[in-house]
Amino acid sequence: MKYNILTGIILLFVIVLKISLMDVTFFWDAITCLSLPARFFYENKLQTFVYSGWLDNGDPHVIPYLLAIVWTLFGKNLIISHLMFLPVVAGAVFQIILLCKKTLAPNCGKSDFIVFFFGCLLVLADPSILTQLLLLGIDLWVIFFAIYAVNQMLCDKKAGLSLAFIGLCLTNKRGMIIAATLMIVYVLKIFLLERRAFSVKEFTKIILPTLPGCFTVFIYLLFRFYYHGWVFTNVDSAWAGTGNLVDFYGFIRNCAAFVWRNLDFGRIGLWAVMLFMLVKFGYKRLFNSETCFLWLSYFLLQFSFACVTLTITNPFGARYFVVQFILFAILTVKLVFDLFDEKHAKIIASLLIVISVTGNLWLYPEKIAKNWDCTLKHLPFYSLRKECFDYMEKHEIAYEQTASGFCLYGDQRNVDLMNKERIIQSILTEETRFFLYSNISNLEDELIDELNNSEIWTNIKTFESGGIFIRVLSKNKEQK
Repeated sequence: MKYNILTGIILLFVIVLKISLMDVTFFWDAITCLSLPARFFYENKLQTFVYSGWLDNGDPHVIPYLLAIVWTLFGKNLIISHLMFLPVVAGAVFQIILLCKKTLAPNCGKSDFIVFFFGCLLVLADPSILTQLLLLGIDLWVIFFAIYAVNQMLCDKKAGLSLAFIGLCLTNKRGMIIAATLMIVYVLKIFLLERRAFSVKEFTKIILPTLPGCFTVFIYLLFRFYYHGWVFTNVDSAWAGTGNLVDFYGFIRNCAAFVWRNLDFGRIGLWAVMLFMLVKFGYKRLFNSETCFLWLSYFLLQFSFACVTLTITNPFGARYFVVQFILFAILTVKLVFDLFDEKHAKIIASLLIVISVTGNLWLYPEKIAKNWDCTLKHLPFYSLRKECFDYMEKHEIAYEQTASGFCLYGDQRNVDLMNKERIIQSILTEETRFFLYSNISNLEDELIDELNNSEIWTNIKTFESGGIFIRVLSKNKEQK
């Protein structure tokens, strides 16, 4: 009963939090990867399933199409969009709770509930996980299907596992990578961890749940090639140059970014505790029969994403690794309670939760790029954006003469779904008179220096809250 009560409390808390943020607009990559294609399908009255253009990044567009269907049936606005995602939020949280129960409370004893309690809190305290659960984005669906797949593997439910693999393959390319990796994990679990005798017949039987997912990808590739003449690389897209191989220095930068993404927003606390346990107790205590499946899933997923992210020029964010973050948090809690006495384990787990929560408060200098879609620190941006636009309209600052950085440029109808034409340029031109400068945009250092140069730009208005700012800059007359 106590497990059900805690599950209900956690679900209620996340749902209430989600409902309280239903005025949150599309943000970060969700603008181009979700809202823009959904709008295309919606404005074409769902008569085409083929989305192409310079913003087509090669992902399946199933979820944007579903969103367009919801808009067609119930209206195109933010509340309807959030309501569509609400069941997925609840499903993802429930799957996370279920995974914690399966791995942290196998015996359902008194101390097991305490471990389960701290495990749930630590996972959901991670800023990247919680933020992705609350925003409008495709990675929310990735979280749901990925954790659902892990739970189905633990229960050895083949039908559910097949469904999870299909779902992952229909989300985005990262979902496909996760699906392929978890397929390998599933096979290794049977033959390596469970030590089942290998035979062709047994192998064929075991891989059956993976075939629907593989078939889904195969159909998708044929569909892509038939309609576009390409599969994952669109030479005309905005991401055409991001798939190139990096040079040596680029590889080193990517390695540094990879490490930082795994330490950022309070996760450094988990790594510090994990390394301490490794030194104090030895690897045999950490890698035991009860943790081997979670470690196998974690390491293979990290390896898969390392192969993809470290070798190419495409920038990657913390949300790429949210599934690994979930697994690592659960592993940390389990090992803390396994290796320390209960009193000290509670103290350590509580400190880790506090450190993770404070990750939402981390703020870097302007010239250090930040994964704003993976921290609740960015939440003031939405109200500041509205105040900024109200100010521009009140003082008759023309949008067509205004430029800005990421998350503020482009057609604002893709951001807030308002039927109001407001297009902000993404580059500076001779006609540019104003610039909306926000630390949310992660601008290049050279541009930041120029915008902060009072001889070139004059700050006529600043909107700021909680360290997030939007400055309305006017170009000095002698510079026009």
